Amino acid sequence: MKAFIRVPIYISSSRVRLSGREGDSVSSEVEISAGLDRDLVLTPDNFNLEGKVGYELEEVESGRKFKVKFKNVPGPAEDYRGFLRFKTNYPEKPLVSLFITGRFEKNKK
Repeated sequence: MKAFIRVPIYISSSRVRLSGREGDSVSSEVEISAGLDRDLVLTPDNFNLEGKVGYELEEVESGRKFKVKFKNVPGPAEDYRGFLRFKTNYPEKPLVSLFITGRFEKNKK
């Protein structure tokens, strides 16, 4: 038996990893796409890494496909974890959460 299960929202990865050396500028991106036959609206809801990571939401295809671009704020060697959450207009999946991990090591001398 085979089945195709249609999910309301496709996410390329719900986990974002930013890593490098202290002072490095590192970026990553996640694609979010509508899986239903109606437009998807994403509204930022909660973000707890302000000052450590910046993000930008770009609508690639109107109401259908989005990119979330992450970039760390260059700084000292440190590790951190956090998240970015979006509200959606889909009652089938009202929230989308992306989990962010940062690991920046000291420069070797």
